[in-house]
Amino acid sequence: MLEDSYKKENYPLVSCLGSVYKNSNLDELRGAINSIINQNYKFIFEIIIVFDGPVSNEIEEFFKSYKKLNNKELKIYRLEENQGLGVALNFGLTKCRGSLIARFDTDDINHPDRLVNQVSFMTKNSDISVLCTSAYEFKSDKFSRNIICKVRKACPSKYIKLLMSLKNPINHPTVMFRRQDILKLDGYPEKIKFFEDYFLWLKY
Repeated sequence: MLEDSYKKENYPLVSCLGSVYKNSNLDELRGAINSIINQNYKFIFEIIIVFDGPVSNEIEEFFKSYKKLNNKELKIYRLEENQGLGVALNFGLTKCRGSLIARFDTDDINHPDRLVNQVSFMTKNSDISVLCTSAYEFKSDKFSRNIICKVRKACPSKYIKLLMSLKNPINHPTVMFRRQDILKLDGYPEKIKFFEDYFLWLKY
């Protein structure tokens, strides 16, 4: 069992959660998935992908090549119709087995040490429910990082509270959170499209 490894190691199981839909770009998706698969994280973790409605044949074929990858397990779940990111993520949360959830967007590149650093922080800080990091925004050709456009900086919790009434200070694609804490809030708001994450943090 996947969970048994963590009982022996006394380490939390991590679920990496993402969603794709019919307009997802295959090149961007490939870069995002590979950046999760190639994390410098020595413990087992699972990758949960939700198909938010039907997707292209290219995407279907792409995922067929990923069954079980070394110490990672990748699982696909499907919604019959496109229902939006909030619904897809809430559905995905019910399939995640990890106590820690690493959210990632399927058109982003994840730093190879993301899980190492975030899990270490969350393990040492049991009072923290939601953690985010900085994010680099860049224009690229197949994810070449030669042209970086902007850096959005993460900030301490006291500043997050101040900024929350003005804007969303939490970079959603970089977030790691404790699954049970989010489930207690009934997960993402499902009727607020494009701002699902912001309203979730406000609710928290």
